[in-house]
Amino acid sequence: LNRKELKILDVGCGQRPYYKLFGNKASFYVGIDITKGKADALAEAEALPFKGESFDLILLIGVLGFTRNPFEVMGEVNRVLKKNGVFFLTFPGVWIRSDERTDNWRFMEDSFKLLLKDFKYYSIYYSGSTKTFFQINNLYLRGLELKYPIPSPLARLLILINNILGEKLEKSIFDDRFPLNFIVEARK
Repeated sequence: LNRKELKILDVGCGQRPYYKLFGNKASFYVGIDITKGKADALAEAEALPFKGESFDLILLIGVLGFTRNPFEVMGEVNRVLKKNGVFFLTFPGVWIRSDERTDNWRFMEDSFKLLLKDFKYYSIYYSGSTKTFFQINNLYLRGLELKYPIPSPLARLLILINNILGEKLEKSIFDDRFPLNFIVEARK
């Protein structure tokens, strides 16, 4: 996207962490979310308050599984994305259950193919394999640290050891049936 008038929509922007990456490259950067935080506008992903073909780039980072209807979300993204526009989506294959928000959906590669059927082009990438086992352990340790008075330095040390073991084993035992994270790039 080499356009001087780049317009970016960050759906489910939360605290706008991606503004640092993209904000200075855009003539217009808007973040929406269902809670105010640092959002420019309050809106649900199933009903984006913008005219059709308004954005060159749309970000949906770690949000889709928390929506009520991912098919409606994809329809809305497709509607407001300009022709030849780019859409990035990420979502974890494995993550800790949250009591703070509604965790409605988990996706696999075939799920994304169904959701992206109306896009001209898409690529689905995923990471994780043997590391997924260690990521689950890390999530468990993090959950214990939040729930019980485990000293943070001890939990961090255990997570570090877990990460090192995961990296070492990943190189010798690779099994891609256990995706940890998904990254999707789509074009209209």
